[in-house]
Amino acid sequence: MLEFREYEDKDYSSVVKLIKDSFDHDVTKIENDCNVYKLVGVLDGDIVSYLDITFCFEVIRNYRYDYINWVCVSPSTRGK
Repeated sequence: MLEFREYEDKDYSSVVKLIKDSFDHDVTKIENDCNVYKLVGVLDGDIVSYLDITFCFEVIRNYRYDYINWVCVSPSTRGK
């Protein structure tokens, strides 16, 4: 069963590989930031998905908005 949980530092190498496999993009650093929420999807002990959302606040307009930066799913689990 696929389970979602918050990203932890121990997930770094799996998430970097997942981003490389999904987007052919090399990530050198995943920063911890209180304005960024990161989720990983775990299937049978393996990380198969990653989601990165940045929370933003426009002070002048007093408006909150969010950016979805990364959404990736392992090529081997897409469509399942």
